Amino acid sequence: MAELSQNKLDSKLFDRFCQLPVFSFSKLITPDPNNLEEQKQEFLRTHKNPVFLYSKAQEFDAVGYLKEIKECRADLELINSDDWIRDIYLAKLDELKARALFIKAMQDNNDEKVSELAKNIFGAQSDDQSKLEQELNDMLATNSKLHAHAKKINAEIFSKMVRAVLDAYGMQKWKIKLSEGSAMKLTRGRKSKSLAVHIPKNFSASRARAQRILVHEIEVHALRTHNAKQSPLEILQVGLDHYSQTEEGLALYYQQKIGTAKTPAFWESYACALSMDMSFSEMFNTLIYARTKVDKYVGHDKLDKEREEKIWNLCVRAYRGISNPNKPGLGTCKDHIYRTGLDLINQLDMNNKQTQKLLFAGNIGVQHLSKLNELNVNNVQTPMLISKQIAKQIYRENR
Repeated sequence: MAELSQNKLDSKLFDRFCQLPVFSFSKLITPDPNNLEEQKQEFLRTHKNPVFLYSKAQEFDAVGYLKEIKECRADLELINSDDWIRDIYLAKLDELKARALFIKAMQDNNDEKVSELAKNIFGAQSDDQSKLEQELNDMLATNSKLHAHAKKINAEIFSKMVRAVLDAYGMQKWKIKLSEGSAMKLTRGRKSKSLAVHIPKNFSASRARAQRILVHEIEVHALRTHNAKQSPLEILQVGLDHYSQTEEGLALYYQQKIGTAKTPAFWESYACALSMDMSFSEMFNTLIYARTKVDKYVGHDKLDKEREEKIWNLCVRAYRGISNPNKPGLGTCKDHIYRTGLDLINQLDMNNKQTQKLLFAGNIGVQHLSKLNELNVNNVQTPMLISKQIAKQIYRENR
């Protein structure tokens, strides 16, 4: 149960909301590790479409969770509250219901239903295959050779960078933990003690990539959660309905501010577009061909095995929740939200300080701005884009 504050406008609503069972959606739609490794080895040997198993999803009581949501909705409607605040909670329950139905479709091995429900949860992809292939050609026409830093940044050095950025925003409560995972991630649950940045023990990145990760993960994702804790609404820490698209769009928007590539999240969107017209194996082969072409052009000397590993992971992400990706039109394609989110942000007046502060008041979506317009955002911090300078300084100190 989250700690409740007397100044919060939604304490009673949040108290009831937090009685819902924990629903780790992202874990449930991740294939079993052993199955994933077996399917990868078999696929790389035969290029036969994989079949994925999801034991955690099968064990989840989707029907029971749907019943819990129904009971929670009835209770929330009885709690005395401003209508606009209650509406925010009811919309969140609707999203959770859609996610529970998604898991139920997985349990029924109904890949078509899973793909259909994914559009309701994550929205539709805005870029089609032809547009993205033109972008790929433009990428090849304009990209220059990559500059390689003499020294890669490891987990120890990167941890120092993360701590320095966190401290600059007064986020001392966030812990830094080394993990066995392959990617950096944040833990930002309902309680303050769960705030943590997880950095892979085998982390290795150029300074430019480290800077992008710092902006993306700390100056956007972590900062929005930090601000949410100071806000008058508890729910802003958990996240309002369908906020992820805005979350990732903001992260890319601010990445671009420090001079990142002109084609952010291209490969994720390209994979999503290809899944509409291809099976898993066809998509894999298309991506391998395109990636090899780009790597050679920009002077990125990768081993075939390393490239296959990256493309395999990209394909698996496009099909999360799908058991048998053997035909076109299947896929959850969550990763398109990076690009569609960036499109959303680019339509806003981001020079407007009030808009910036509202977007960083917590884990909200662009669609919530009008509802939250009266929110007190005086103490909301927005990105100072200090990651580039901090990374540069710590990199030099550890050369």
